[in-house]
Amino acid sequence: MTQVEPAESLNVKPQVLNRAIHEDMSPRSIQIRQEVHKVLEIKQRRKRRG
Repeated sequence: MTQVEPAESLNVKPQVLNRAIHEDMSPRSIQIRQEVHKVLEIKQRRKRRG
């Protein structure tokens, strides 16, 4: 699977999906990551507190 296929299913450009995957912290990237997690049934990791 390339980034083009999931990007199309999320109605975003592959470049936008790439930024979201690589931990961009903009609100839109966070939203895209959450959508990807839902589609792929991935549970999010919780960050450890210090």
